[in-house]
Amino acid sequence: MTKAELIERIAENVGFGLDKIESNWQLYNQTTPEILREFDSTIMKLAIKDTDKDTDRDTDTWGEKWGEKWGDHWEQHWPEIENWWKQELNLSLNRSEIKILDMMAAIPDVSMLKLAETIGIVETAIGINIKKLKEKEIIQRIGPAKGGYWKIIK
Repeated sequence: MTKAELIERIAENVGFGLDKIESNWQLYNQTTPEILREFDSTIMKLAIKDTDKDTDRDTDTWGEKWGEKWGDHWEQHWPEIENWWKQELNLSLNRSEIKILDMMAAIPDVSMLKLAETIGIVETAIGINIKKLKEKEIIQRIGPAKGGYWKIIK
């Protein structure tokens, strides 16, 4: 096989890879990649869809308003929420773990910062509780920190 034939085969296989990248990116991120083809190169621009629906909000008041809404929800329904999670998982959970699970169930792509703001504890405490939930094999992170989501696996 000549060098030219080898390069041609590699180029053909790369072309098929681009189709796979494009279709998988559309499934994962719901955006269409921009493909720029030149004579001797191909550039694929993968735009990341902004899944943070609250970017227009004032970041200083977002946590307070959102926290009040969730706080009211938890205050009004806490016994039922607590019992449901404990029965569903058949595990001992603290109050913060239950609130984290409750929010993750409703908003799988919720960030640690928004969890902290809403629940009213520091991000470090959120991280510790998330670590406990992972160790208990209750939750799993799917994808990266930015753009991924939480999956409740039990």
